[in-house]
Amino acid sequence: MQQSPVSRTLRSLASLRLTLAGMLALGAGVLGARAAGGGYDAWVVPPLVLLSANLLCAILVNPHFRRNGSLLAFHVLLLAVVVLAAAGRLTHLKGRLEISEGQRFDPGAVEVLERGPWHPWTLRPGIFEQGPIEVDYAPGVVRGHTRSRVWLSDEEGRRSAAVVGDDTPLLWGSYRFYTTSNKGYAVVLDWQGADGELLSGAVHLPSFPFLVRKQVNQWTTPAGEELEIAVEPPEVPMEEAWVLRGRDSRARVTLSREGESIALAPGEAVQVEGGSVRLADVRMWMGYEVFYDPTLPWLFAAALAGVLCMAWYLGGALWSWPLAALEAIGAEEACP
Repeated sequence: MQQSPVSRTLRSLASLRLTLAGMLALGAGVLGARAAGGGYDAWVVPPLVLLSANLLCAILVNPHFRRNGSLLAFHVLLLAVVVLAAAGRLTHLKGRLEISEGQRFDPGAVEVLERGPWHPWTLRPGIFEQGPIEVDYAPGVVRGHTRSRVWLSDEEGRRSAAVVGDDTPLLWGSYRFYTTSNKGYAVVLDWQGADGELLSGAVHLPSFPFLVRKQVNQWTTPAGEELEIAVEPPEVPMEEAWVLRGRDSRARVTLSREGESIALAPGEAVQVEGGSVRLADVRMWMGYEVFYDPTLPWLFAAALAGVLCMAWYLGGALWSWPLAALEAIGAEEACP
């Protein structure tokens, strides 16, 4: 019987050779993206689309799938896994954020590391405010639990508290914020220009206590003068457990300009070119990993259901073999 052009096309797309080619392309895409240092979407999504079309056509043209419910369900769920994986790569986001105590969230401060072309950027300013930070350390400066308290604000202005950690995310829609090992001192400065301009901001120093001997950073004033901001933190305990907390009044701040170093206490100001700089506070900043992939729960559910369907199919096949053997033996004994 002659096949129609549509049938021939479907069978060609359902071939195992195309499956093998798609798997090889997917493996090459993953290796290529790693070698290129990112860009998984361009490398991985096309092979996933090819495998999705291949699997869908296989389901349509293979009558064996339709005769066995568990096998059909497995392949449908496998197709769902492939489609969800492709959708996840197209919509995902991975980024990082540094925010100091008392600062409100700004989406523009998120450093995007990876972003799918279909990512719906729905983060809005002020969804949370960074609160007090506490990090446990065991002897030998071994980091333990991180407790980062944040204040959430909904669209109606109502506030609620949450505690975020390395394995306890802050959830906002499908976005997840996890604390990282990066945190350090944030020197809050007030600038008053000669023209009366008033500005306030925080200068983040390198990660503490990892870079305990390098607590210095550069800051350029609105008038264009470059200043060096340094913090001399208290001694880090090496032989005992301790807790790192924010707003450390024991940390001493030094401002350096043109070879001159000036020690500042909170509330003190110094005259510089074009205005004055006042030390408002010494706080801590916390580093976060920002992650977005709404397909992950569905991907897990589809994969789990697929495993159960395959177990159902294999269990039925294993059970049918001894029954078939017993029926064959019974048929032989019944023969005269």
